Amino acid sequence: MTSQTTKTFPKSVPQGLIDKHSHYQRAIAIHGDIGGYKNYSDALYKLFTVVNPGAIFTPLKEYNEANKLDSDYFCAVFEGMLHDALGLTRSGEWDLMKPADKRVALAGIGKDISKLIGRLKRHDLDLSIQGHIDQGLVDAMQIFEGDSWRPARESVALEATTLCDVLTSVKKELKNHDATSLVIQPGSKNVKLHYFTRRFAEFMSNEYGLIDHDLIASVANVYFPDHDIDSEMVRFQLKPLIQAQTNT
Repeated sequence: MTSQTTKTFPKSVPQGLIDKHSHYQRAIAIHGDIGGYKNYSDALYKLFTVVNPGAIFTPLKEYNEANKLDSDYFCAVFEGMLHDALGLTRSGEWDLMKPADKRVALAGIGKDISKLIGRLKRHDLDLSIQGHIDQGLVDAMQIFEGDSWRPARESVALEATTLCDVLTSVKKELKNHDATSLVIQPGSKNVKLHYFTRRFAEFMSNEYGLIDHDLIASVANVYFPDHDIDSEMVRFQLKPLIQAQTNT
């Protein structure tokens, strides 16, 4: 990968994505593989070096122009979608669970938090969080107290906030946490491919108001070359999700 250069990439590839790839390569060269940069770089490189990248990027350019998507915005949301669809940025296990299983997991975490709160209070370990926050973050934070914003380090509220306060807040947040899923059959041997096509379809629907099954198939074949994916397969994979959404 060290020999990759932007000069070899076809003109159809958006410059913004090439710049992102170059950034990852420079970071790897200077700092080594930090923050999954090699995975991010490889994901883009595979897309840039397909036999006919114009079959992917030309229709995307047309959709962007038709919907007046800013090029920087497109590059950011497209790459974010790609990383998410490939399981590079979030827990793949969570993404590939059914909604019912997610709700069970969230309920179980909530019970564990309640037990931890009980133990902390029982052993008089419900400490202030102030001494456990990075001081650089504290220096940058401001808290609205009374009728004005004050530096966090001067806030009585921060000093009075304890570990159990934070855990209680997290527990409340979990009750409203998004438990929806793009996966209908997590046990399927093709579950990662299903998630990829559905995440790509979600991106297209949100940004363009349409789903190009041929385009999704073209990109899916880049990352799942052993499946020989076509537009009909993509339609078939999206059908259970569309039915589930219709029935909710």
